[in-house]
Amino acid sequence: MDLDHVALGLRDVSDALSTFVGHLGAVVLDGGQAPGFRIVQVRLGRVPKPEDPGEGMTVELMEPWAVDRFDFLSRFLDRNGEGPHHMTFKVRDLRAEIARLETHGLTPVRTQLTNPWWREAFFHPRDTFGTVIQLAEATFNPALVDAYEEAHGEGGVEGEFGSVEWWPPPPPRAEPRAVLRRVVLAAPQPDQVRTFLSGVLGGQVVAGNELAWPGGGRVAVEERPGEPAGIDRLECERAGAAEDLVIGGARVHVGPPPAAS
Repeated sequence: MDLDHVALGLRDVSDALSTFVGHLGAVVLDGGQAPGFRIVQVRLGRVPKPEDPGEGMTVELMEPWAVDRFDFLSRFLDRNGEGPHHMTFKVRDLRAEIARLETHGLTPVRTQLTNPWWREAFFHPRDTFGTVIQLAEATFNPALVDAYEEAHGEGGVEGEFGSVEWWPPPPPRAEPRAVLRRVVLAAPQPDQVRTFLSGVLGGQVVAGNELAWPGGGRVAVEERPGEPAGIDRLECERAGAAEDLVIGGARVHVGPPPAAS
């Protein structure tokens, strides 16, 4: 299991995309659309390659689209406003992982298992300490895509994902470029959250309150008695003065890298 990205729910991705790229130096990766939403992903840090694990993390920007077919994101925005929506973990065998999580008392609130190149399951934040958790199994095989679309027709079923470039052109990438080092979770009972992230979601403890996954994703857990549990902020590193931003309803702290010892 690997932490793939953190997602923000937005009414319109334009301003957030412009800020991530034009102010923080993110690179646009890809995106697409499906009933209910469309996305664009940006990387804050070096993009992974087969010979290079990269650095930093990926942020997914989501906005409503085709809400007459599926209105989950629109309803989320009406209830909560813009801000963090979920964290996605990639898995090798989604059915096996769902069965494993069920042994921990976790049942998905929504699954999509019919698409041969993208299967997913969502777990409710009341069961996952304040943050929606998505598990996804991705098999990017063109033959599977062709066979599926031949059987169902393009855009034929709920959950099918089209990788069309729809987002507005971002500005030039800023310099110096920020690196997203960690997602920080607020937790009234941090020990329970750390146990969940390590024992259930496969994170490795690398510091007292911080966990890491093989692809470079990191999550820190901070004790916040009396506050709602969930994603508190994104923490980035970049040369220069520190600053605190709000991007698409999400708090983003940018600070200089730690001094070399």
